[in-house]
Amino acid sequence: MFYYLWRKWVYEGASETPTIVYHNLHWNGYGANHKSTGKQVPIATIADGYHTFGLEWTKDVYVFYVDGQETWRSTSAVSQRNEYLILSTELTGWGGDPALGNFPDEVIFDYVRVYKPK
Repeated sequence: MFYYLWRKWVYEGASETPTIVYHNLHWNGYGANHKSTGKQVPIATIADGYHTFGLEWTKDVYVFYVDGQETWRSTSAVSQRNEYLILSTELTGWGGDPALGNFPDEVIFDYVRVYKPK
């Protein structure tokens, strides 16, 4: 399950670690110049019910939230460009062997909000 904002992974989940939320930043493409940083946040109830995931993005910092609580902040590679949202259920080998998955699976997005600071 992914909530994706210009290579700022607000939430990544892997079936092998069902109680971990991954926040990740990727920049400089995926070739030889690729760079990334991230944090693993243990949340025992993440598989239960609906949750909110947020990213506050200023000119100096990214602040990540889960259910209204700050879970990580980073000043790495803060983008100064307009970006766009992608909501995805991307399936790759990163989260484990897809052949071992319990399918069908789903992710449900109730709504998405984007706010521009005044």
